[in-house]
Amino acid sequence: IDELLGQLSKPAAQPGAGQAHAPKVVAPPSSPLGPYDPTTPPFAVDAAPRVDGSHLGGAHSKSVLTAPDGSQWLFKPAEGKPYQASAEYAVQAFNSAVGLPAVPVYLVRVGGQYGSLQRLLEVESQGWEVGKAKQLSRGQLEQVQQHQVVDWLFSQHDTNLGAPLFLRDGRVAMI
Repeated sequence: IDELLGQLSKPAAQPGAGQAHAPKVVAPPSSPLGPYDPTTPPFAVDAAPRVDGSHLGGAHSKSVLTAPDGSQWLFKPAEGKPYQASAEYAVQAFNSAVGLPAVPVYLVRVGGQYGSLQRLLEVESQGWEVGKAKQLSRGQLEQVQQHQVVDWLFSQHDTNLGAPLFLRDGRVAMI
């Protein structure tokens, strides 16, 4: 995994430079779920307006930052457990590298606190409910299974019912 994450920060080789074809693009460039550089946040996080994010639920503190383009980002301080932020970052960087929809996650310091920063997305729906699996297409079910394999690879055993994001374009991402 460390080797893969190291490769993510290198520019992709162009076709013809030892590559048979161009790297797979999983979303249009304007999509927040396309391939991304996980080493560089897209804005200066310390300069961004920040509000309390407790209204989003969950057991840990969080803040919502607004980027200059108006997009909103969730900052979750590591609160003495930096491995949690690093694991979240690693999973989403891995998802992006293997072509699964990945919510961009960065490791940052905001107001002197270390933690993870992830983009808040507008989604069709979030989470599981009774009967939801029967409503999913074969492709969506396959994406859920692919994400479950990644969870297993990273020993992510606390995925909860709110983890799936059902995107407006039909894809499934996990948070």
